[in-house]
Amino acid sequence: MSNEKIMEANANLPDGKAVYISPAEIRLKEAFEEEDVQKVFRRRFPVPDVVTVKSLRNPFQNGETKDTTQKIGVMGGTTIEDAVSFEVTLLNTALDPVAAVNKKYRLIDYKFAPTANMSGGKFGGYAAKGLKLIVTRLEEVK
Repeated sequence: MSNEKIMEANANLPDGKAVYISPAEIRLKEAFEEEDVQKVFRRRFPVPDVVTVKSLRNPFQNGETKDTTQKIGVMGGTTIEDAVSFEVTLLNTALDPVAAVNKKYRLIDYKFAPTANMSGGKFGGYAAKGLKLIVTRLEEVK
């Protein structure tokens, strides 16, 4: 039963009774798309608002979905003590691989997503540890 059908069923039940689902039926990718799940992740795992680009890969366009992705290495934080380096995946937006290095960007719109295990171009499930940060909108800080 899909999450939407469960939510519909719950809304139509008297006295707020729940429709239960087997944990084995929960689809992580779908759960990550829900706004309330994203809010929990943002509150529990804060991300720096402003990051400095340290490295970029060339953009890649998926032939099936027509989505363009670009992986960039960033560093954020206000001091050396709280600095953090991590990778961001830009979705349907791209930065110049040379011009963007060492420039600061504000992450405006982003979401957390599970990290896929890939082997030889084939999906092998989701990683047990770690999430990726998908950024759909950012702006240069001048």
